[in-house]
Amino acid sequence: MNNNKTAPPPHIDSGALGIEKSGIDYVPLSQRHGKAWHLAPVWFSGTAHLLTFAVGFVGPAVGLNLVWTLIASVLGLSLGIFFSAFHSTQGPQLGLPQMVQSRPQFGYYGAVLIFAVVVLVYVVQGVSTVLVSGPSLTATTGLSGNMALIITVLVGVATAVIGYKFIHRLGRWVTYAFLVVFAVLTVEVLFRVELPAGSFSLSGFSWTPFLLQFGVCAGYLIGWAPFVSDVSRYLPPSVGVRRSFWWTAGGMWLGAAWLIGLGAVLAIAYPAIASTGDIVGTVMAAGDAGFNGLGKLAAFTAVPGLLYFTGVCFYSASLTLCSIADTFGMLRRPAARIGFVGVIGAGTLAVSLLAGDNLIEQLGILLPFVLSILAPWTAINLVDFYVVRRGRYSVREIFNPSGIYGRWSWRGLLAYVSGMVVMIPFISTTVWQGPIAEMLGGADISPFIGLPVAGVLYLLLSRSLNLDEERALIVQMDKDIDRDVDEGQAVGGQTTYAH
Repeated sequence: MNNNKTAPPPHIDSGALGIEKSGIDYVPLSQRHGKAWHLAPVWFSGTAHLLTFAVGFVGPAVGLNLVWTLIASVLGLSLGIFFSAFHSTQGPQLGLPQMVQSRPQFGYYGAVLIFAVVVLVYVVQGVSTVLVSGPSLTATTGLSGNMALIITVLVGVATAVIGYKFIHRLGRWVTYAFLVVFAVLTVEVLFRVELPAGSFSLSGFSWTPFLLQFGVCAGYLIGWAPFVSDVSRYLPPSVGVRRSFWWTAGGMWLGAAWLIGLGAVLAIAYPAIASTGDIVGTVMAAGDAGFNGLGKLAAFTAVPGLLYFTGVCFYSASLTLCSIADTFGMLRRPAARIGFVGVIGAGTLAVSLLAGDNLIEQLGILLPFVLSILAPWTAINLVDFYVVRRGRYSVREIFNPSGIYGRWSWRGLLAYVSGMVVMIPFISTTVWQGPIAEMLGGADISPFIGLPVAGVLYLLLSRSLNLDEERALIVQMDKDIDRDVDEGQAVGGQTTYAH
């Protein structure tokens, strides 16, 4: 381990608009700030936008009526929010970004496999958000389609470059504006929109579309599990696990349930528009049914949330790419984060310009895919944090390739691969339909098989860990780490800079 001290650069803190100088560095206690409730607007604004609204279209598009769409959505969101909110609590306790925390479970080099998988998730989320934000800007400002996509990506890049403080501040601004306008729209919809007969009938239930809507909603929120510690890691550990969990869960729940429910109502009330995947057109039609101009105002008010979440996607993607580069000793300076923001922004723009138009169909395919590849990881990570190691980790050793967590951790890798393998018979996609999925009428329940298998197997394999010896080493290795980091001492292979 390199323990050479290097002088930190001058401390510059210019408030919310000051560019974050940290990369995947450990955040010492002297630099922690904020309160647990600050997480609520971050994740309310992260869900209160038209991409979430589009998730409510999926159930009606495959034949579910309103009541079964709402039931499937509530159950799916409840599952997804459980995992993401528990991941959020890890940030204040460890002071590290989310994905680098996977090294104790998968090993210093083994975790790179998980990092690469998660980068795919960021691309899916980022492209989906850009593909909704672009048409929203076009419809409300008159910009050309390609120009709207470019502006969306540029704003996302700027948000990600400025970093953590600005993300939190912007989340509050977006929340306040959204609450006012969409509260008016929702009241107008509840009193004026007419729903077809049978919208609340419990008859005609079908497993396949129900499980699709359930999986889309669960995958939508579990898809944020790799993000959440990234925007909670500067909070002091004194916020506690319980408060950080509930403030994260509360913000996510309100935003997601509100927008998905509203989306489902309008997809059924305006089937001709919704069936084309025209999310913005559906919102505008519903708003203008109340009074002229409300629809355009609502669509425009939802744009900042989309731009904001695009920035969050780019921010977290850059931290994961930093983790990959750090593993191989490349680009360890925190400034590399800014370069990676540009890389992920350019890639997202390229994919968005080439993507097809049918976003609702794509969401029905991509979000269950996101859930499938994340389910084993989230189970392993949470089991390790809450059950096996109980939050006790050495930050120095997480950055040490020859440390106590090893280069490759066969326990985590075996549990992850096993979770993926057992899902194969249950997968149902246009590319592959497993035999059990076929017996279930095409319903894809694979993630709900892989998740418990990976978690339980990892727990059993971890029984051979010598945790008493590990904990004794943690105390020794991380002694005075906060003082050392404040003085600019290297942690593992990277030098920490004041923020």
